[in-house]
Amino acid sequence: MVDAAQGLFYPEVIDALFNKVKFPKMIEWMTRLTDRLELSRKGLGSKRSPIDGREAAREIAEASHEPDETIGFDEIEAQWLGVKQTQMVRVRPDDSGKEWPHLGKLISMNQEEFCLESQGSLGTFRVHFPRIGFSVETA
Repeated sequence: MVDAAQGLFYPEVIDALFNKVKFPKMIEWMTRLTDRLELSRKGLGSKRSPIDGREAAREIAEASHEPDETIGFDEIEAQWLGVKQTQMVRVRPDDSGKEWPHLGKLISMNQEEFCLESQGSLGTFRVHFPRIGFSVETA
């Protein structure tokens, strides 16, 4: 949760909402982000020049991604949803934006998220979607 006045995460809210055993990387990221925001608020820390969208996309495409086993592939969930691993699928939100589904190869999924691999003009991207509020269908 972000404090609008200071731009900081409340540690007690993080502890209450997120299981440190189940989501250790997310907790580590939120801690790093909180520390960086605090330094920035104090006028300290490294300064980074703004980059355009193309450069940001290039950096993301060149970055490594987590191993597929991190999320895994729940065959039972996939069977219920009528999808298979490596199949081309569409993921779309259940509320707004239904007209613009994301198309990609289904890499991993469990009861909490889908991960699709999409090819862009600058490289390959892994896109994660929560299961709650999103649906998947074969392409």
